[in-house]
Amino acid sequence: MKRLLLPLIVLLLTGCSLFEDDGPKDPRDYTWTIDTLYYETSLATNMVKIWGSAWNDMYAVGNSGAQPGIMWHFDGAEWSPYPFYNASWGSIAKPLNLNNIFGIGKDDFWVVGEEWIRSDSIQNYFTGFVAQYKGEYWGWEDHSSDLEDFEHVYGIGGSSSQDMWVGGSGGRIYRYNGQSWQKDSVAVLISDATYGKVYEIAINEQYTNYAILHNPRWNSDIRSHYLKNTTDGNWIEIKSLENQGIGNLWYSEKGNIFAAGNQTLWKIQNEEWISIGDFPQNEKISYVNGISENHFFAAGSIYEKSLNGQLYFYNGKSLTQLLDKFDLKNMYFRDIWSDRENVFILGNTLGFPSKTIIIRGR
Repeated sequence: MKRLLLPLIVLLLTGCSLFEDDGPKDPRDYTWTIDTLYYETSLATNMVKIWGSAWNDMYAVGNSGAQPGIMWHFDGAEWSPYPFYNASWGSIAKPLNLNNIFGIGKDDFWVVGEEWIRSDSIQNYFTGFVAQYKGEYWGWEDHSSDLEDFEHVYGIGGSSSQDMWVGGSGGRIYRYNGQSWQKDSVAVLISDATYGKVYEIAINEQYTNYAILHNPRWNSDIRSHYLKNTTDGNWIEIKSLENQGIGNLWYSEKGNIFAAGNQTLWKIQNEEWISIGDFPQNEKISYVNGISENHFFAAGSIYEKSLNGQLYFYNGKSLTQLLDKFDLKNMYFRDIWSDRENVFILGNTLGFPSKTIIIRGR
């Protein structure tokens, strides 16, 4: 009996528990690595979105003058080009821009964008597409054929492969039910929606769906319309923010929606936008993502003689600037992926050739 009591007493005195979860590691203690992605023959290798099923199975999508339909893959050790077209996947060899990527799992993820159609009889034009990776091949025609008059697809989100949403040019939103895509039954009731684009969609099967519709206005900044999908299927506009750029939407584990904006982060509370952090003047916060309201990241850029990338961590109480020891001049951040022990920040450099920068913290 005495032999059992001694270890138990030690545990009590040190405040330890065999059943405690220490929680995620503090990002200030991460080890950071910077990767550069580019094609030597291209003036621009611009990845715009990043997603992965795990830290050692990451994908970045975007565009490049050297290759159509560009993807890169990270296996935990290095990044390598991952062509979107391949004979074993159905030979998708087309001139493409990949605008977004969203995944359900390792063998079930989706990309959206537009294809450039060359025509001898009429002017060249774009047509939007949605493609799904199904573990062995890419499904193409079974998705894109339902998207009528959709020139560009930007936003994608979903709760499962049988409940996917996409948004894009013309203020259009489509929903996939596992068999076909249907245009949203009720048009977004915004007068200038025809000239705008649905840039981000935040979907959560337990909560309300949200979307951002951006509208360019003459001689002014972009107006961001924040939309909510109600239980009766209608999209309505909640209180929108003036001149807040093209930030993203992020659902927290508590079902709250956060948005990135100029010089601040926003949280919807009782359908009002509440500022939860102030940033330096001339700072543009472009993306927010994390694992909980007490552990998330905000990335963007600040103009100080040049455009410099910035990354912040929020612990539920205060913001901490990260990467302040790195030279992040002439670059800006565009996307974030994170889990309990890792974070990936994707950005682009300015000038020519333009390259993709991915900063990994672990």
